[in-house]
Amino acid sequence: MYVLYELATGRAHSQSNSEILNPDAKKWGIKETSKTGIWNETTLDFDPTPKNKRMTTLSFMELFTDEELIGILEAAKVSTAVQLFVMKLEQASYMDLNYQPAINGINIIAGAGLITHARAAEILNG
Repeated sequence: MYVLYELATGRAHSQSNSEILNPDAKKWGIKETSKTGIWNETTLDFDPTPKNKRMTTLSFMELFTDEELIGILEAAKVSTAVQLFVMKLEQASYMDLNYQPAINGINIIAGAGLITHARAAEILNG
């Protein structure tokens, strides 16, 4: 695959499976790549498409053991940060483990010692 991109910004302009002729070498660059995914304007290549980690709130809760969930609910009684995570979880119609606030919430749970950081990584992997 060939990608025509703007030299000044790295922004992709067009893609083709056929070789592209450069209309203006001072303004445009051409990248030949075998990758697909999301164009990265910094690396001038494709990043892999992130794994879909969107799930129902119940499916998310089932990633935790009952003991972990009990610990989280108990900790929410004394920790505002954990309580905020639980409140957001109660209002969510779904969870997306690629969403930065969800990642932050799980890291808060790990930081509070309710799960290990290794366990947090396992949960974030879905």
